[in-house]
Amino acid sequence: MASEPRSASTDRPQNHEPKPAEKPQAANPQTADEPQEAMITWLGEPGGEDDAVNTWNGYTFEKGKAVKVNNPRMIADAKTNRQYKVA
Repeated sequence: MASEPRSASTDRPQNHEPKPAEKPQAANPQTADEPQEAMITWLGEPGGEDDAVNTWNGYTFEKGKAVKVNNPRMIADAKTNRQYKVA
């Protein structure tokens, strides 16, 4: 005698209990653990124009001079940009 296949839904009892509420996520997970303040230095553009000043998100950077920045997203972006040094 061949037995008929049983469906997965009848093999075990169903659990209809509600799932616990999840903790809210940070608005931007990339910046959740980033420092709130850092010193960023603009190193200039390699092989580009030799400008002495650069403006980014309202911050003015003089080439080679550190600027205190308290924007976590900007700090994260500067860490991956070779034209800036983050300390």
